[in-house]
Amino acid sequence: MANNYLLQLIVDGKVVHEVIDQLLTFETSLKFNVEDINAYHSSQRLSSTSEQVSGHVKRVKIEVLVTEDNYRAVIEHAKQPLTYSEMQYILMPIADLGIA
Repeated sequence: MANNYLLQLIVDGKVVHEVIDQLLTFETSLKFNVEDINAYHSSQRLSSTSEQVSGHVKRVKIEVLVTEDNYRAVIEHAKQPLTYSEMQYILMPIADLGIA
């Protein structure tokens, strides 16, 4: 059995629906959560007026339960519609998974 991992995808809010559509059409069913986040970094570009006023960039974090066998394919599939936007990702091993 393959080890479980948590894959965090950080995407621009303008393209989140395209990424979600991609995840929903992956070859196997994926479990994922979506939440809005505010991104801060000293060297980030604040392109919109609202970003410049607030001082942060609006991003969306998508957390996907993946395995070591499929996480690279999930990343490649999710980024297909992103011609002009970046997608950051973090992969973390899961030591335990269950319902309490």
